[in-house]
Amino acid sequence: MRPRLFALSLTALAAGACAAAHVIEIDQAVLSPDEGLLLGNGDLSVSTYQDTDAIIFRLGKGDVWDRRVFTNDCMRPATIKEFRDGVLKEGWQASGGNANTTKSQATKGTKDEARMKELLGGSSKTPIRSLAFPCPKPVGELRMRLPVDLAGSMKTVQRLFVEEGRLEVACAWPDGIRVVVNAVVDPDANVLSVGWKVEGWNDHTYLGREKRIPVWFQLWRWKDPDFLGWARKYQIHSRHGVFQRNALLYNPVEPLPPPKASVEGRRGIIEQRFYPDLTFPEGFRYTMTIEEGKKDLGRGIVPSGCDPQGDAWIEFLPLGQLVENGAEGSLAVTVMTSRDGTLVAPSPRSHAAIMAAAVEAAGKYWKSRVRFPEDKYLEDLWFSTYHARRCVLKGGTVPPGLFLPSTVNDFSWWHGDYHANYNMESIYWGDLTANRLEQTEAYFDCCDYFADIGRKIARDYYHGRGVFIQLEGHPMKYLDDIAGRIPLGRMAYMTGWFMTRYWEYYRMTLDREWLERRGYPFIRDCALFYLDFLQKAPSEGLPPQLNDGKYHAFPSICGEADMRDPMKLCDGWQVMVHCRHSLYAAIEASRILGVDADLRAQWQDRLDNLGGGYARGKKMTDYEWHCTCVMQPEHTRYIAPYRPNTNAWDGVLKPRGKSNADTWYEGIQGIWKIGFPRVNSCQPDKTYAEFRRALYQWTHPNGLVWGMAIQNYGRAGAWSETLSVMAPFQEMMLQSWDGAINVFPRWPKSKDASFENWRAQGAFVVSAEQKDGKTVRFEVFSEKGADCLVHGEWVVCTAAGKPVSTDHDEFGRLRFKTIPGGRYMLQVMRRKP
Repeated sequence: MRPRLFALSLTALAAGACAAAHVIEIDQAVLSPDEGLLLGNGDLSVSTYQDTDAIIFRLGKGDVWDRRVFTNDCMRPATIKEFRDGVLKEGWQASGGNANTTKSQATKGTKDEARMKELLGGSSKTPIRSLAFPCPKPVGELRMRLPVDLAGSMKTVQRLFVEEGRLEVACAWPDGIRVVVNAVVDPDANVLSVGWKVEGWNDHTYLGREKRIPVWFQLWRWKDPDFLGWARKYQIHSRHGVFQRNALLYNPVEPLPPPKASVEGRRGIIEQRFYPDLTFPEGFRYTMTIEEGKKDLGRGIVPSGCDPQGDAWIEFLPLGQLVENGAEGSLAVTVMTSRDGTLVAPSPRSHAAIMAAAVEAAGKYWKSRVRFPEDKYLEDLWFSTYHARRCVLKGGTVPPGLFLPSTVNDFSWWHGDYHANYNMESIYWGDLTANRLEQTEAYFDCCDYFADIGRKIARDYYHGRGVFIQLEGHPMKYLDDIAGRIPLGRMAYMTGWFMTRYWEYYRMTLDREWLERRGYPFIRDCALFYLDFLQKAPSEGLPPQLNDGKYHAFPSICGEADMRDPMKLCDGWQVMVHCRHSLYAAIEASRILGVDADLRAQWQDRLDNLGGGYARGKKMTDYEWHCTCVMQPEHTRYIAPYRPNTNAWDGVLKPRGKSNADTWYEGIQGIWKIGFPRVNSCQPDKTYAEFRRALYQWTHPNGLVWGMAIQNYGRAGAWSETLSVMAPFQEMMLQSWDGAINVFPRWPKSKDASFENWRAQGAFVVSAEQKDGKTVRFEVFSEKGADCLVHGEWVVCTAAGKPVSTDHDEFGRLRFKTIPGGRYMLQVMRRKP
């Protein structure tokens, strides 16, 4: 089943928004939260699904984690000296990052075979990944119990009004009864507000002993299950037994304390406690508070049979407000956590007030938008994907890991972690181009967790300064490095990978205050790490073949690398490109801020004498050379204005089963696709068609693209790592990675398209339209008054029509001066006949 999306007139949208709204419609029941339509405000998120008797709102929040870490039986982390000596002097070997080293693989002469096996994954020490915790936890559910004694089958239609952030669920029966629910999450508070209405309820339709309103509500938090019992059920359902194998192999851990339910006046409250950890020494806690939208129109009840050691639930019986031929009412559920400072929920706004606030906030958010007149599916996917990002990403919160918080299981694959080498990164790609700065702020919040332990790893295990970014991260403090195995626990490229977004954010905003306060401290730490990690040849810590007087990175693991040849562990391209970029960004940022002149000289020395042999393109600017996208080596090529490729596409798409990733793991594809539109070998029509075809096959009815096949891993939750699937298409429409604006550089000439209020480097906000293969509109708004560089030849005017003088930089790119707040119109320069 594909999502049905259609355009409606939406008069409630704020002024300036487009008159056509995007609506996701599902005309049947949805039976799993990961397939449910989403609501959220960037912190609290909600997935809506059904069972035979209820509409269910599954609540999720990024900070709700069981943060326990058990390290008593885990291995001691590796130091970089131990790694170097093991490879160079003792012959440590492993083929691939996941390989288990056995006694037969050990090279003769190894001094400490047991330690080698421990670090390479072949010992009996318990790997942290095999334990149940840490992992995210679902918050709980609000269930709206539906009439059960009505004639005929129930028909369910759900509509998500994307630009309003509002969900409507309508259930209808043949005899005329309808239950209609409107739900929305407060954009300013963690409140789910539900308005409901029963129509056609009268003497001829009700059954039962009481002539009461035929709907009621239940707030529920189930007792945390035993890991082994849960794992057994997961294997029965999905045929995947890794959870059960881990539960059988390693010592069980206690479930969370049972939740508690209580009633205070008109409020029903459920509280869940967690065990103490380093982040929350008193133990993390959260509450769910339910109350009616109007006084004396409902009451909460804790059932008399509620087991204090079992599930906790509140039965909320609405008295409702009688209307002609039915009843209506509203209620709210507020979620408070230990991060809020108090667990006492403030009184929520009325349902109408929350709806109005949601529309106002949506009007601001959706000023950045796209239009694809000839491809409704792709346009709808852009809106549904950014709607999902809006639901779960916002600065100042705890961002999600691998899965959307309202869809996580009680236990998660890979601990539901922040997987640094691409999973976490791929959640955020495209946010800056789409002008979603608040979502990039969420990325920085996530980086803070990595940096906290990363400074200890740099100091204690790399014996240097700065920060080392580990492969795995969680929203918590650590006593020590829990992932310090070889080789995956010592990959030095992710430090620079994380830095990239900080420098890009500054280039996109030119926010000097932000650079000084938040950007430069992290950029500086990344460059300090590389400053101390690099070694000048010859050196005892480098392979003896190196004797060129340059600085080298050893060992430089890239992904699941082969350790059998020391030279293959030296100057890995990812490490060197990220290292180069980090040094360059630190030099530029320190110069902008006028600080660290002594460090700047050292960084420049490393940059000028860096090994690795990565050649600079003849036509590359200095900025391009250091700031190219680092996902593929090919990105170091100069990007010229688009010219038709002589290798014409014949219009035939490859079959779906052409590659494993295509059928098994779409979540990894963004890492390869994001940079491809930046290279000259990109063929727009072919690239567009193949990207689109892959996404279509992975799109679920709720508008989400999934990361991994359910057939392989079961229902793990809706994947967050595919939230950037539209980034490659955005790169086809707008690029500025080389410091100059390029509109529709790789967009098919046969496809009309437009975008509004996207962002380009230099703190420019850009809107443009392509029609019949030509750019018919191109507008630039300058936030900071920087000089504007543009690819192509254009006539430039102010918004008032006054001509603006232009020249060209040394690389032939058009240049013109701007003023802060200035708006400029660009038209294609007509050549003389």
